[in-house]
Amino acid sequence: MKYFDVMDLDNDGIISKEDYDRMVEGSCVPIKDDPVKQEKMRKSQEDLWQIYTGSTETNVARFLTEAILIDSLLKQKSYDRLKASLREYCRIFFQSMDTNNDGYIDLQDYRRGYDYKGFPDTSFLKQGFNVIDVNHDGKLSLDEFTRATVEFMFSEEDNSPFNFYFGQLE
Repeated sequence: MKYFDVMDLDNDGIISKEDYDRMVEGSCVPIKDDPVKQEKMRKSQEDLWQIYTGSTETNVARFLTEAILIDSLLKQKSYDRLKASLREYCRIFFQSMDTNNDGYIDLQDYRRGYDYKGFPDTSFLKQGFNVIDVNHDGKLSLDEFTRATVEFMFSEEDNSPFNFYFGQLE
């Protein structure tokens, strides 16, 4: 399973703006009673979309193929705006999964967060959860979740345990 395939909700080889927006709206389901958090989620994910699609002049149609996504991420590995946007997204998404507001998410919370996004294949979740849970206490802190996500997206270390927590990047 590749990262792109996880986000390609209809398995057509393209992540359109409409597909991405469906995923964003799914992310807002757990926080449906909090319009402020919903707006922050939408803004955070819109910022990531603009970064993903705006880094290549050839992507005039504003959609993502696997090649465009990889090209975009490779061009931006040291781009501070992407890292900052990703950290902000992690914070907001984590809070949406932390339904009891204790500062942690368990495997059930984690699974529910990705189910709401509408991912067609979530077989990676349990393995991913266990990789992220570096202290093996059965729950994820915001720090663990953010570190794993940033490492997954930016690490050039072949043996990083985070390389496959969300599906293979390339």
